[in-house]
Amino acid sequence: MKARLTAYRKEFVTDDTYDIKEYNLDLMADPSISINFNWLDIKEPDQRKTDFSQTIKLPFTDSNNTFFQNWFDVNLQTLVFNATDKYSSVLYVDSIPQLTGYIQLKAIYVNSRHYEVVIFGNTANLFTDIKGKRLQDCFTTQSTASSGVLLD
Repeated sequence: MKARLTAYRKEFVTDDTYDIKEYNLDLMADPSISINFNWLDIKEPDQRKTDFSQTIKLPFTDSNNTFFQNWFDVNLQTLVFNATDKYSSVLYVDSIPQLTGYIQLKAIYVNSRHYEVVIFGNTANLFTDIKGKRLQDCFTTQSTASSGVLLD
C-alpha cells in the first residue's frame, strides 16, 4: 500500500484566489499513518468530532522544503507559508482519498531533519467557521442588479 500526501497553498503573496498550487509532499520510507475516524453525534452537533491523523513525519526534501518554505530558516523575509494558517490537504492510500481536510505543522526537528504534521478533517473547519454566529449570520444575502431579485 502506497501512501501519498498532497497539500495546497498559494504560491505567492497575493489576493488572487486562483493562485493555489498543488504540492505532493514526501513521506518517510514505509510510513505508519494512523487515522482516527469520528462520527458526528446528531443530538450534539456543537460537540465537534472530526477525523484526524496521528503525527506524520515528513523528511527535509526539496518538495517538502518548498511547501513549508524552509520554515526553520529564521532569516527568510517573504513567506507565504504560515504555521497558523490552514492549508487544504488530502491523504491518499493507493490513489484513494482516505482523509480530506487541512494540514497543520506541529513541529520542526532541524537536527533529525524532519517536519511533524497532523491532518484534520473538514468537520473541524465547519464548526470553527460558524462558532459564535447566529444561524442567520451563516448565510449571505446577494442582490442581482439585472433582475432586481433578492436571493437568500
